[in-house]
Amino acid sequence: MSEHKPDIAHPRIASYPFNEPSADITLRTRDGVDFYVYRPILSLASPVFADMFSLPQPATPKQDQIIARPVIDITEDSKTIERLLRLCYPIEKEKLDEFEDIVAVLQAAMKYDMKWPISSLTVDLLAIVPHSPLKVWAIASYFIALRYGLTDCARLAAREVLEHSIAGVHVHSMESPSSTALAYHRLLQYYDACAAAVDACIKAAAAQNVTMSDNNIATSPALGHPFDLPSTDITLRSADNVDFPVHKLILSVSSAFFRDMLSLPPPRDDATSTKSLSPPSPVVPLAEDGKTIERLPRLCYPIDKQPLDDLKDIAPVLKAALKYDMEWPIRLLTRDLLAIMPKAPLKVWAYACQCGLEDLARSAAREVLGESTKGDNTKSSRLVNFGAMLGSIGLDVLEGVTAGDYFRLREYILSGECEARFVALSPNLSDVVDTSTGISRAPEHHAASFYPPVPRPDLTLRCLDTTTHHAHEAILSLHSSVFGNLIDAERARQTRESGAVYPRVELEVEVNSDTLTVLLELCYGNTSGLPSSSSSSSLDALLVAVERYNMVLIHKIVKDRWDEIARTNALDAYFVALRHGLTSQARVGARGVLDSPINGAYARSMESTSALSYHRLLDYYACGAAVEAKMQDTIPQWNVDIQEATRLSYERSSSNDGIREGGIMERHLCDIAGRSEEGPGRVIAKLAFSSLLMLSDYHHSIWPYRNKQSCLAVVKAVSALSSNLEDAIAEAISQVELKID
Repeated sequence: MSEHKPDIAHPRIASYPFNEPSADITLRTRDGVDFYVYRPILSLASPVFADMFSLPQPATPKQDQIIARPVIDITEDSKTIERLLRLCYPIEKEKLDEFEDIVAVLQAAMKYDMKWPISSLTVDLLAIVPHSPLKVWAIASYFIALRYGLTDCARLAAREVLEHSIAGVHVHSMESPSSTALAYHRLLQYYDACAAAVDACIKAAAAQNVTMSDNNIATSPALGHPFDLPSTDITLRSADNVDFPVHKLILSVSSAFFRDMLSLPPPRDDATSTKSLSPPSPVVPLAEDGKTIERLPRLCYPIDKQPLDDLKDIAPVLKAALKYDMEWPIRLLTRDLLAIMPKAPLKVWAYACQCGLEDLARSAAREVLGESTKGDNTKSSRLVNFGAMLGSIGLDVLEGVTAGDYFRLREYILSGECEARFVALSPNLSDVVDTSTGISRAPEHHAASFYPPVPRPDLTLRCLDTTTHHAHEAILSLHSSVFGNLIDAERARQTRESGAVYPRVELEVEVNSDTLTVLLELCYGNTSGLPSSSSSSSLDALLVAVERYNMVLIHKIVKDRWDEIARTNALDAYFVALRHGLTSQARVGARGVLDSPINGAYARSMESTSALSYHRLLDYYACGAAVEAKMQDTIPQWNVDIQEATRLSYERSSSNDGIREGGIMERHLCDIAGRSEEGPGRVIAKLAFSSLLMLSDYHHSIWPYRNKQSCLAVVKAVSALSSNLEDAIAEAISQVELKID
């Protein structure tokens, strides 16, 4: 069968991004595929192409002639060139893990002197050394002879050869003219004499042709490059006033944000256009610092990258890449985070949550679960291990993480199943059940403009959504001194500006239309707008508004309704109150949470509240559980003491009226309890347990004659219980820090 030959006369066009019509150079491969590329990117990546483009170009065609894109014929095939160009563009790269694939692209990169692709491919070559050391040694020796400085690669391959027997082993790359017999002889010597011959082996392979030059060894670029190139045409200015000149083309290819921004027409400056034909390059001020801005463009340029192996270095750069929608830097930095994840899984999880990186958060959560299952793999031990992890790195790691994120991680740890279905961020409603009925929900209908039931309103209120409402100044001022002061200040301003004696006031208020409607209805005595205990509402916004405007009378009405709803929605009430800074309501909600199991309890308000608030609630819940456990421990002794005291009352009674005498004891104890109420002639101090125990003589005792000893026994038991319970509660509270705000 004859080999199919490509139709060079009718070349095919490569796929994206090498098919852009705006490209200004065509690279045509030997198998007839055209790659449309940008001259600046090729020049930055390859000195060979840069020198080629610096040569005098053909004369510019006349206006009526079609400008053809220059075509450069190259000897490489389309697969090799596409892989090479992807290494130069700030886009996703193809993973190369086969020796032959890496060598083909590496040969092309060396041919065109592309430093960054050479560096990247050398890393790939090093990665496969353990699987094919002799092949890699042979090809590395060849490249050393070509003066491309892959000494580290050859040295590592030579070390790996020691793990295998090389007698009779042959690889095709050893047939290269530059893989000399002396180089192979040196390898054999190294194999026999190990470390003594390793340097001689590498240097001898290079010495057969030329002496290596320091100029040909890949090194880290100077700080100024690539920001010192004269061809830059836009400047990025950092928050600390450091300027970074870059290329619009690189920014446009790297970032959808900058591509859209640069596609807008520049503002017209007539003064500049008349004075100079070459206006200064535009300056784009950015919110990030100089260190971050320096690192981010380097990830987009086809140059060596600065290694980042610390979360504090990766985090600000990744945040900026996400902000500016830079796909390739995001991928690179995510890989860096994956590399450090085994050392700090909880930190990586928290950062992934902050940045909205679902896949990374899921991977980090699996690592956290793995750390939590060490030792006794039970729910309680997993939570203890997780708490130890959190304690070792500090609660600061939870900053920027939502309570919903924390809830899902905790439930995942409780499940103990690594393969369990786990959604780290933005759950569907079917994934997590909202156990609250809702204290804070968006209203179902947008309220219309409010008009009071009393005629002739003299005040206009304009909301944030520009809806206007009408009311009476006197009624609003009566309910709120804050509104009264705002009205007076606005009238004074209008009087100064217009000269009117008593102008009608139009006041802007910082509440939405629905909240203001209910607020005004309450001012006019109508409570029908208040949400019921079972309806969705925006009660939180209403409570915030009445506190902001100091509406004392209405505040009590709204707070009573809040407390009513919060009794059945304590978890939601806690998070909503914290979100709005309602500390007292948050404490009430936290106490209500103690009445139900907290594991699995979820409210949608957790998605907009901090993880730290949820962590404190968990601590508070643990405190309550500890107190309850101590009380439960005291109950058996209480039962014994009371039963003993009750038995004595029956023993001291006659056989036929023991039950009646027992009733007398209970009646007198209830009577003593009733005397604790304040009233005429009551001496409260004598009703204390210590006083009751001292009243033992028959003439002054308040006890019934026949049951005195029994009653004293009951009081003594209750006194002991109260003393023990106080100590138990104090001990329980000391175990967990009680802090919810």
